Amino acid sequence: MPRARNELGVVSRLTADAVGEPGHRRFRLRFDAQGGTATVWLEKDQLSSLALALQQVLPTLPPEPPAGSQTDPFSVAPGAMALEFTAESLSLDYEEGHDVFALMARDAPAGGGESATLRVWATRRQMAALAEEALAVCAAGRPHCPLCDASIDAGVAHVCPRGNGHRKEPVA
Repeated sequence: MPRARNELGVVSRLTADAVGEPGHRRFRLRFDAQGGTATVWLEKDQLSSLALALQQVLPTLPPEPPAGSQTDPFSVAPGAMALEFTAESLSLDYEEGHDVFALMARDAPAGGGESATLRVWATRRQMAALAEEALAVCAAGRPHCPLCDASIDAGVAHVCPRGNGHRKEPVA
């Protein structure tokens, strides 16, 4: 895994939420960690994909080691760093020897410069809770058409392309 330029260490709190009205929401991950805090803005698809990946990976892991049997090589010096950026990509890694996940977010480089990167470490329980919260946040948006899966805006009749334009969903 590449070295992160902003290493926040082990998280004490990580959350997923959305800001704004359905159809115009912005999604974010927020981290409180040893090295500071971070807010990473992302697309709904990125948040949903992260949650689904976690739900697929978590059941395949070996049993949790007994509490207190792990060491913490991922700590960083306490700090007051505060980061905020929009993620172009997310990556996830699992360190089996320490039973922790690494979550790395990278933004698009501005003006050809280096991209900002952030890495935090979290337990499997924290990641399982994040996956549930992220899926709930994503599901709280606009309803989807059962035929074409397109988002349906409130107060606007949906003309479904899979219904050849003949089936209109009722206005909610």
